[in-house]
Amino acid sequence: MTENRSNFPHLMKPMILRGQFIRNRVISAPQNGGPNILEKGPDGFDHFTEAAAFYYGAIARGGAGIVTTSECGVDPRYSVSTNHFDFSEKSLKTMHLVSDAVRGFGAVAALELSHAGKVAEPAVPGVEPMGPSECVMKNAAHFDQLANGDDSDKVHVREMTPQDMEDVAEYFAAAALMAKRGGFNMVVVHCGHGWLLHQFLSPHENHRTDEYGGSIENRVKFPKMVLERIRQRIGRDMILEIRFSVNEFVDDGLSIEEAVRTAELLQDSVDIIQCSVGIRSGLHSLVITHPTFFLKDACNSYLAREMKKHVHIPVDAVGAINDPYLAEQLLAEGACDFVAMARSHIADPDWALKVREGRPEDIRPCIRCLRCLYSTPVGHSRCTVNPSNNWEFIRRAMERPASGAKKVLVAGGGPAGMQAALTAAERGHEVVLFEKNDELGGQVRHAKYVNFKELLEKYRQYLITQVEKNPRITVRCGTALTPEIAKEEKADVVIVALGAKEAVPPVEGLSGEHVMTALEAFSHPEKVGEKVLVLGGGSVGCEAALHFKNLGKQVTVVEAIGRLMSNEKDPHIVYHNLLYFDHVYDRDTAQLDQAPLRDDPVRVMLNTLCIRVEPGCATVKHKGGEEETIEADTIIVATGMRPRTEERDAFLGCAELVIPVGDCLLPATIQQATRAAYAAAVQI
Repeated sequence: MTENRSNFPHLMKPMILRGQFIRNRVISAPQNGGPNILEKGPDGFDHFTEAAAFYYGAIARGGAGIVTTSECGVDPRYSVSTNHFDFSEKSLKTMHLVSDAVRGFGAVAALELSHAGKVAEPAVPGVEPMGPSECVMKNAAHFDQLANGDDSDKVHVREMTPQDMEDVAEYFAAAALMAKRGGFNMVVVHCGHGWLLHQFLSPHENHRTDEYGGSIENRVKFPKMVLERIRQRIGRDMILEIRFSVNEFVDDGLSIEEAVRTAELLQDSVDIIQCSVGIRSGLHSLVITHPTFFLKDACNSYLAREMKKHVHIPVDAVGAINDPYLAEQLLAEGACDFVAMARSHIADPDWALKVREGRPEDIRPCIRCLRCLYSTPVGHSRCTVNPSNNWEFIRRAMERPASGAKKVLVAGGGPAGMQAALTAAERGHEVVLFEKNDELGGQVRHAKYVNFKELLEKYRQYLITQVEKNPRITVRCGTALTPEIAKEEKADVVIVALGAKEAVPPVEGLSGEHVMTALEAFSHPEKVGEKVLVLGGGSVGCEAALHFKNLGKQVTVVEAIGRLMSNEKDPHIVYHNLLYFDHVYDRDTAQLDQAPLRDDPVRVMLNTLCIRVEPGCATVKHKGGEEETIEADTIIVATGMRPRTEERDAFLGCAELVIPVGDCLLPATIQQATRAAYAAAVQI
C-alpha cells in the first residue's frame, strides 16, 4: 500500500472538510447513470431507485473520495432534463438507499441541486419558463434542436421578480435540507452550463437593469443569496460545492477574468468550486463542456489552474480527465485540489481503487465518444467500453456461477472477441482466442495511425493487456479459427466474433491500386496520394477525410444523401469532426477559439453519386443530373460494412453451443458488439 500510494501521493491524499473525511482527491462528478436511476411515482415526481443505490454504491466501492448523483431539480413546478425530482418526505427512504450505499463504502455522498431556469420544462399547467431576463427562445433548447437547427416551437420566458428569486432560494434551501435528512453529507449547487444560477451570473444571459443585473457585483447577488440560504438551512457540518462555468466560449459571455472575480465574491459562501466550462447556447460551447476525443486530455484544467491563484478554497478540475498520471501531475503542480470525472467512472467504477492498488494499466479507459449521452432516446444509458454499464440484470446474471468450466474458443480478436474472452474467463472457463492477423484489435487496429483516435488505441491496448494478464486465456495470433479446428479442439462453446468487411459499391472501374478501403488507407498512409476522393460521408468517411486533410492532402468527400455523418447519434462528435474540415486541427490547441480557418478546406459534395472511376480521376453525378470529373490519385471507399455471413454460418454445429456476436451478425458499433459479446459469455 505504501509503495502504491507513493506513486500517486497527491491523488490518494485525504482531506478533512467541515469535519467530513474525504479519503482521496478523486471526485465522481455528477452523472445520470441511466434511465433506471429514477422512477416516476403516481404523483409524477421522480424518486431514486434500488438501481441508483447499486450504481452510485459501485463507484464508492471502487474507491472514489466523493460520489455525486445526477442533478435533481429543486423547483416542483419544473423539470430539469426530464428529471422532476421529489424533495418531499416521501423521498427520504429512497434517498437513504443511495446515500447509505455510498457512505457505507467509505465515500462522501453528494447530491447535485439544480434549476434550469429559462430552459426548464414546466411540469404543471399554466407555468411558463422564467429566467433573469425576458426572451423568446426555442422550447427547452435541447441538444437535438441545437444539432438539427430546429427553430420551431418557440416559447416565452418571463423575467424573474424578486419574489420569484425568494421562492427559488427557498426551494434550493428546502431541497438541501432534505438531502441532509436523506443521509447526504454534501450538496453540489449547479451554477454552470447555462442553468438558472449561471444565467444570472452570465452577461450573455442576464440583461437586467435593476440591482440583479449589470455589474458582476449585481449579477452575483441572487446566486449568493441562494448559497447563503442553503448554508443557513443545512448548518455548518455539510460540504457545499458549486459547479461553475469559468469560460462560456461566447463573445458576450463571462471571460475568465470576470469568472475569477465572480468566484472571489462567492467563495465565502461555499467550500469547493468545480471549474467547468460552457453554456447552453449552441454546440460551439457544449463540445467543450463535454470534451470529445478531438480534444486533448484535461483540456479544461487551465480554468482550475487560474482559479486556484485567486481563491482561498479548494477547486476541482473537471473535463476529459482519465489518466491517473496526468491527474497526479495536476494535483502536484497545484493546478487544483481535486480531480472530478464523470465519464471515467462510467467507463470504470473502480478507477480510484485501481490507482490505490497500483494497477493503473487495468483502468478501462473512457474514449470520449459520448455514447453515454446519446445512445438511446431515454437518456444516459450506454458506455462503449463498459459493457455492463446500466445493464443491472445482466450484471446480476454474471454473479450466478457457471455450472462448470468449459472449453471456449473465440473466433476473432477484435474488441468483441476480446471482451467475450475476458468475460468467459472471468466466469471460470478456459478460453482460446484466435486472431488471423499478427496482432489483436480487429478493425480498431487503425486507431494507432490517427492522432485523434489515440483514446481508441488506448482502449485497444487495455483489452490486450487484460487478455494477456488473464491466466485462463490462451491467445493464438496469426491463426484463423476454422470449424475443423474447433472440432479438433473439442470445444464446448464457440463464440464467433469475425467482424464485418467493408462494402464496395458496384461502380465502374472501382478497383486497382489507387482504390483503397478506409481501413486500408488508415493503416497504410504512405500509399495514399496527394489528391484524395472519399466515397461515403458517414462517420468513417468523414474521419478519413479529416485525417488525410491533416496530413496535407487535397480531400473531397462524396455523399449520396443530403447530410454528412447521418449515422452518428452524438451532435458533439458531428460538430467537431465537420468543424475541422475547414478549420486547422491541432490536438494540443484544439479549443474552438484557437482554430484558424484552413486555406484549403475539405470539399463536400452532398446528394452526389460516383458513377465511374478511372486512373487519376472519378466521375460523379449531382442531384440535378449534371456530371463532374474530379482528379483523384487515391479513392477511399467508406460506404459501409457487411457481415461475413458465409464464414459465420460455417461454424454452426461445430460445438455444442455456437454464439455469433457483433459485426458478423449485423454491422454494429463497438458498443453494440462488445455488449453482445459480454452477454454471450454470461450465458455460458
